[in-house]
Amino acid sequence: MAAIAYRTACRLVDERTGQVHDYTRKGGVLSTEILLPDGGSAERNALWNAAEAAEKRKDARTAREWVIALPSELDAQQRQELAVGFGIELATRYGVAVDLAVHAPDHEGDNRNHHAHILTTTRQVQRDESGALVLGKKAVIELSDRDRRALGLGAIGEEIKAVRQLWEQTANRALEQAGRAERIDARSLKAQGIDREATRHMGPAATEMERRGIQTDRGDMNRQAAANNQERAQLVAEVIDLQEQRQRRDQERQEARREAAAARRQKARDARDKAREERIAAGVRELEAAAKDWPPLQPLAPQKPAQQAAPPAQPPRQSLPSRPAPAVPRQPSPEELQAQRERAERERIERMSIEELSQEIGRLRPQPAAQLALGDEAVKAALEVQQKLEEQIASSRARESSAWEAVQTWRQDHPMKTWAHDAGVFRSEFLIQQEAAAVDARSARHAAEVSLPATKREVEKLCLQAERRILVEQAPIRAQIAELQKVLDAKQERARLVRDFREVAAKRAGPMLGWGDGGKQWQVTPAPLRELIEIYNRAPPQAQAAILQRLGNDQQANQHVRGLLEQRQELVQQQQQDRGWSHGR
Repeated sequence: MAAIAYRTACRLVDERTGQVHDYTRKGGVLSTEILLPDGGSAERNALWNAAEAAEKRKDARTAREWVIALPSELDAQQRQELAVGFGIELATRYGVAVDLAVHAPDHEGDNRNHHAHILTTTRQVQRDESGALVLGKKAVIELSDRDRRALGLGAIGEEIKAVRQLWEQTANRALEQAGRAERIDARSLKAQGIDREATRHMGPAATEMERRGIQTDRGDMNRQAAANNQERAQLVAEVIDLQEQRQRRDQERQEARREAAAARRQKARDARDKAREERIAAGVRELEAAAKDWPPLQPLAPQKPAQQAAPPAQPPRQSLPSRPAPAVPRQPSPEELQAQRERAERERIERMSIEELSQEIGRLRPQPAAQLALGDEAVKAALEVQQKLEEQIASSRARESSAWEAVQTWRQDHPMKTWAHDAGVFRSEFLIQQEAAAVDARSARHAAEVSLPATKREVEKLCLQAERRILVEQAPIRAQIAELQKVLDAKQERARLVRDFREVAAKRAGPMLGWGDGGKQWQVTPAPLRELIEIYNRAPPQAQAAILQRLGNDQQANQHVRGLLEQRQELVQQQQQDRGWSHGR
């Protein structure tokens, strides 16, 4: 009773002893609330006195306490809703009453230490015909391992682990609804695969002693764990550095081997090309030598008609001169073709305008890997399993609730039979069936709730694997987008410089206040920039356009003018800091 009064900062009277426990002056308690399985509430003093009266043994435990750390990333309302939601889960899961107290962080401690104390009765609670609370049999979480085995349940350690997983799911759902990326993991550091020594909970007494400068055993262990973790982190960093150096050396060796192999292939191609050209030249020389020995071609004698005179003799035909074989053009190598394509692509990109580059980047940009990962077959199969488990939990919870509601209704409608059933005089088959159905539904829900966290972790792992694979597949297109973005940024930066120069020249041509010959704005402008501005303003429109085009395309001129504009801005700021600023012409 005293512990409950202290946790809830209220006044309770122990009806067995008459002792009064008054902690109404205690600060730091933000809210308190009592939650029942039927969705109602109860008076705190009556509830806990009933819990005390239900126990016969002097050393019997009347309450179980759960202390939960509420995420500091949530606001006060969201933390309150999270604590109440978890309390309702415990009340409906075990059929017990829940006394909830939300505490604020201690003024002298960590201001992120928002937490709640949840005290649950060890027995299930019901209401009798008059509406008074009645504490019945022990909740399943309070049963011994032997009794739990008789009911087909696992050990109490598995039940505690299931409650931790239930808190993980409830808290992470609240963080997700709040749009936060942080998540809670109920597993141990070893189960999470984190190589870090765990620290121990200090507790209020040890924490208070440490604040006063008194070292405690738990504080010493936590400080030693922190030192060990720091040393482990340094060793891991050194190992990572060594691995990176080894990977870098391996990459250099592989690059050297690739270059040597490419050189050997190029040398072999050159040798083959040279041998082919020599064979062609040798064939040409053989043809030329053979043509010199060919006899001259003789004309064919035509048939003479009977009464015609013989035609005059034709001079003998000369032998045809030999023609040299045509030279075979050298085919470019695949590397040369690739270099030509890359050079053409760079020239095409350089010719594109800012708007065209933006459109090209938008066209090439792939969908997010996280979104595409949901379409992976393995991910879809795991999500289907997760959905079935969640549906099983919901349906089991509905069947359990329906069975208990039927039991309550039957008991209210048949008070005499209820008394006879509870006394063992009469056994109601309906009650037995409904209670068995409720137990079966609870067991099915419990089994699904135990399997659900592992399934969710499997979904997360498969999603991560799919995202990594998709990112590897998207690497070439992302690299192309990065190159396009680099060109776009450079073009935009040159365009901004042209705009800044044109604005400065327009102020001088106005001239605006301070930009006359004796004005402060003009005097602080560097001499080379003033000369360039004067040349630009005196030039005709076509020449001005040419100057601006050169500033936008010529990298050397662009950097020179940029340096002058930045130098002018620094002089203006320095003059403002030294003696203020006065405009004049």
